[in-house]
Amino acid sequence: MDELLTAKQAAKILGYSDTRIRQRIKSGELPATKDGGSWRISRADVEDQQAKTERSETKRTSPKRNEGGGEAKRTEPQSSVDFAEPERSGASFAETKRNENEFGELVSRIARLDEDKQHLRDELRDARQSLSAREELSKARIIDLERELTMRDSRTADLQAKQDTEVSDLRGQIAVLEAKVRSTLEERAEENGQLANRIADLVAAHTEVQSRVVELQPVAEQVPMLQAAVEEKDATLSQREQALQDTEQELGNMRQDIDAIASRPVTGPVFRLLTKGRLRR
Repeated sequence: MDELLTAKQAAKILGYSDTRIRQRIKSGELPATKDGGSWRISRADVEDQQAKTERSETKRTSPKRNEGGGEAKRTEPQSSVDFAEPERSGASFAETKRNENEFGELVSRIARLDEDKQHLRDELRDARQSLSAREELSKARIIDLERELTMRDSRTADLQAKQDTEVSDLRGQIAVLEAKVRSTLEERAEENGQLANRIADLVAAHTEVQSRVVELQPVAEQVPMLQAAVEEKDATLSQREQALQDTEQELGNMRQDIDAIASRPVTGPVFRLLTKGRLRR
């Protein structure tokens, strides 16, 4: 199975920057696939791209032959380095060849740097456009937030006014309740004072009763004897009253007899019997 490389690993192998490797992937020059938000590149594709780059650099740096079979003079860009005419000796020719190769590499690097520079300019332009769009969105968001904040401040002010009104009403109700409580407490205090006076009077009366009980204690001890005497006296009186009643009844009977006799004429022996003693007197 072919090995998959990250974009950073591929850029290191090819000698590219991260920006250039992304540009190659976006342009389709370097096949790649997305895996979890990261690019994955086949090693075979990276090696193929490396071989293409080396071939293009070799073609760019190799000398062209003229029609006569000799080497054509290669037109080199202006550089601060001036190469001397190579000598025909082998050492000078090798050194000149090495210098040419180094110069070709420098030219290739300069070209890559120009490409990277262009890519950076493109990215900067895209970033500026994105930043401008984000700035517009931010301005719109700020306007929405300011509008929402204004509405919230208005609602807060309304709620504060409503709360102040409710607090004022509650304070009025509390004042009324406090007045009622004070009035009730005053009434209760007056009632408590009256109860206290009543309790004091009751305590004094109780004390007086206790002292009176103490004073009457000796008399109370004589009560049973007095009660017996009274009962005995009552019994004697009852007997006397019974005797008097009997006597009164007898007298009543006698009066009836006298009235009956007096209502009839008395003569003969009865008159004499009745008047015998009186006449003698």
